Amino acid sequence: MSYNPNREPFQVLGELLKVFGNFSQDLAYIEKQYGVSVNDFGEVIKRCRAEEMFNVIDEGLRKAYWLVMDLSKTKNLNIFTMNPSEKLVYADNFLCFASKFENALGEGRSLSRPQLSREVHAHCYNKNYRDTVTNGVSLLEDKLREKIHDNTGLHGIELIDSCFNPKTGQLILGNNPSEREGVYFLFRGVFQYFRNPPSHTIKMNEGSDSATKIMYMIDYLLTLVQKSKISD
Repeated sequence: MSYNPNREPFQVLGELLKVFGNFSQDLAYIEKQYGVSVNDFGEVIKRCRAEEMFNVIDEGLRKAYWLVMDLSKTKNLNIFTMNPSEKLVYADNFLCFASKFENALGEGRSLSRPQLSREVHAHCYNKNYRDTVTNGVSLLEDKLREKIHDNTGLHGIELIDSCFNPKTGQLILGNNPSEREGVYFLFRGVFQYFRNPPSHTIKMNEGSDSATKIMYMIDYLLTLVQKSKISD
């Protein structure tokens, strides 16, 4: 019998390489777009605190700035030495403060790549393709039922029809009949093309890259659900 090494260390290494790869991409993106070096975080802080800049920013930006300053004063703020629970707490803090900066700066001034909502991250992150699709679509169904206050357990295409059917749907998303029809087919297509195949077989050829793209698609669809309005 041929030797079969333990695969787990290689799986861990692969996941860590993806984390650091994405992290490096984000740093390069920030440096190129804003012309700063993030190797010296303190220099970026000093540029923000410069009196000629600080005196003209609005109250929202000032509050967000001081929140970051309070966090940065924490002793032994070394992510690599923290346990997983501590890492998640600080991750939530960092993302929260980034969101405050983005909100204060106004729409369209994203500081980095779009961040996943906490619910999508919890249900879909680091899952295989099949689990990403089934968990993500189930989360989408839950949010649709909440939006229309459904207590009957509608699901699948029946739920999409109840929500977005251009003539009888309870939710309105789009400025005209053509756009509303497009929204209807968009959500219907997710259920028919993406959700149905994994529900009928465990043999899927899609890899982690496809799972990540599905995860972001579900996240965007959830924002559309939030934007939709209840029909009169």
